[in-house]
Amino acid sequence: MIRLGILPVILVLVLQNVGSEAPLTSDLSAWYASKGLIVVALVLALAVWSFRNALGGRKVLQGDFLEQ
Repeated sequence: MIRLGILPVILVLVLQNVGSEAPLTSDLSAWYASKGLIVVALVLALAVWSFRNALGGRKVLQGDFLEQ
């Protein structure tokens, strides 16, 4: 917590609790599959949003990345 800060530690603890309560399954016809998919979608959306904000308006790949 000293190295990374209190906000990431709190976020990890919250996601750990939510992840342990969400029933993840590969059987999408199960009645509880939607709850697990919603949790996964929320975590992915949070990760994408955080990555976008961390860039601060910069592009991920520059125009000359693939050119040599």
